[in-house]
Amino acid sequence: MMTALASPIERARGYLLSAAATAFSETRHRMRFPREMGFAAPEEAQSTDVFARAVLGELLVDMAALADDADFAAVLRDIAHREAAHVAAARLVDRAGGWSYFPGLPELPPDADSLAAALTLFVRAAPEFISLCVEPIDLALATQTADGSIETWIVAPDGAGTKSAIEGIRRFWGRDRAVDVCARFFRALHLHDPRRHRDAISRGAGFIERSQDADGGWHAQWYFGRCYPTLLAVDLLAALDAKSPAIDRALGHLTATQRPDGGWGVWQSVPLDTALALWLLARADADAYRDVIGRGLPCMLGYQARAGNWRASPWIKMDVGRPQDFLSHTLTYQSETIASAVCLRTLLLLRRNGFGVT
Repeated sequence: MMTALASPIERARGYLLSAAATAFSETRHRMRFPREMGFAAPEEAQSTDVFARAVLGELLVDMAALADDADFAAVLRDIAHREAAHVAAARLVDRAGGWSYFPGLPELPPDADSLAAALTLFVRAAPEFISLCVEPIDLALATQTADGSIETWIVAPDGAGTKSAIEGIRRFWGRDRAVDVCARFFRALHLHDPRRHRDAISRGAGFIERSQDADGGWHAQWYFGRCYPTLLAVDLLAALDAKSPAIDRALGHLTATQRPDGGWGVWQSVPLDTALALWLLARADADAYRDVIGRGLPCMLGYQARAGNWRASPWIKMDVGRPQDFLSHTLTYQSETIASAVCLRTLLLLRRNGFGVT
């Protein structure tokens, strides 16, 4: 029996536009960084919404391309441009590197993931801001090694903030060349200037392919679960070679990890992971995966609230104690707005592929 999508989409649209009217206030991530632990920010309480709104901006661009209502599509593009302006205004002015997740925290350096999210949004929605990324891109690429990976943290060789950043990496964050960060960065670079950065992107893609798990998925350093890093990896590889065998293995991983209730998630089905998996499968070949999608769609719709939103699902994670090789616990961040936007984007794609059309 065909699941009707008109009403879920309409309610989700209403929720998203209502959230936009508040400048997506729900996306703000708040954390406390105590001085007794060695943090030196004037305020222990730090908050940010820049990274989430950069990612959200790209989701809006995707939805605009899928919307069958020209007026709604125009509204989404306008909001995406506003989000790009918000991200551009948050570029660091007191140190090199572009964007830090918590810009008020001296011990947290700018990072390649935030840079990539900003660059992707600028390329797709506000090209006038791309120049803000030039210096950070060069700093990030200067860390690329023979295996194709780059450092997560962007630290200038000298200059303001370098000492605090290096100390923060040593004490709190640890050095890494995270596959999830590399995947987003090299896709952004490909969107921006594939000719100029062709060799760097090719080496980066090789690193992503070699990092694929035996079962076809990817593990993340900074994201919860496996659906999101798999999305980041497939986005890059598909942009370079739609017939990459790694993509087929990734799709096989998704079909193999579908839960009995039709959804996806680490311990149980959750809206975010379910929407991401359905998006990847439908984008690859909606007809080939019609049965899998047909089982997953009712699960995702079952989580939608009457107001049109979906509950927040764990998205970003931070492992505490990693530099000392003693993982004490994992902090997570989740956003109802991000989960709902991912779900709405998936519904729009499924409708375009004939699901829910009566």
